[in-house]
Amino acid sequence: MLLAAAFVVLRTSPGSAATDYYIELGSESSEEAAMAQWQELSAKYNSVLSGLQFFPTEVLNKGSNKTTVRIQAGPLDAKLDAYRICGKLFEDN
Repeated sequence: MLLAAAFVVLRTSPGSAATDYYIELGSESSEEAAMAQWQELSAKYNSVLSGLQFFPTEVLNKGSNKTTVRIQAGPLDAKLDAYRICGKLFEDN
């Protein structure tokens, strides 16, 4: 699998004022497909992604009225940490 992009995502946990950073590694049409993709990515890039958790995030595409599941990993305390991970993923790619 060739990783085409990785993005830094800012999320606030429900019921908390704390803000965490996540990296977004792609999206799939279902949570099962997203989990399979996460498992493949976390195995391939284990040295970079170890210690991160998979956070599937459902998003409704208003144009097509279809739901996609974003593959996000984290949490990370600092935006710089997220950017470093994205950079390492591209170096290893």
